Amino acid sequence: MTEPSLTTLDHVRRTVNGRTQRAERSDIGQFLTPVAIARFMASMFAPNQFDHVRILDAGAGAGVLFSAYVETLASEGRRPISIEVVAYENDSDILPELNQTMTHCEAACGKVGIAFHGEVRGEDFVAAAIAQTALVGVNEERMMIL
Repeated sequence: MTEPSLTTLDHVRRTVNGRTQRAERSDIGQFLTPVAIARFMASMFAPNQFDHVRILDAGAGAGVLFSAYVETLASEGRRPISIEVVAYENDSDILPELNQTMTHCEAACGKVGIAFHGEVRGEDFVAAAIAQTALVGVNEERMMIL
């Protein structure tokens, strides 16, 4: 991930925060992480030792947290072979930015030879997990597909 991409994400964060009321963001539990905090959090992971990395972002916003970690993985000496990201976001107004972040991550990974697969799910993670758990409990055949 390049500096301009993360700078763009910080601009997106400020823009979204500026166009919405704090109470609105609070009602849906939305907190858009600043790039500096995301990079700090990504730096706290131990150096990568896996060939295949899977990331779940349960409340992705514009995707700054997972993109900071993808940036970290792409810059390490021992890079993974593949990265898979599943990002949930229930605010439909920010989904275009989240999809754009996935595209940026895919391009950045491609430049260093990492296979990337990103999936955006425009729904609430907790509700989706509960629904999926209920389906698995009712239909064991479905569980095998998952």
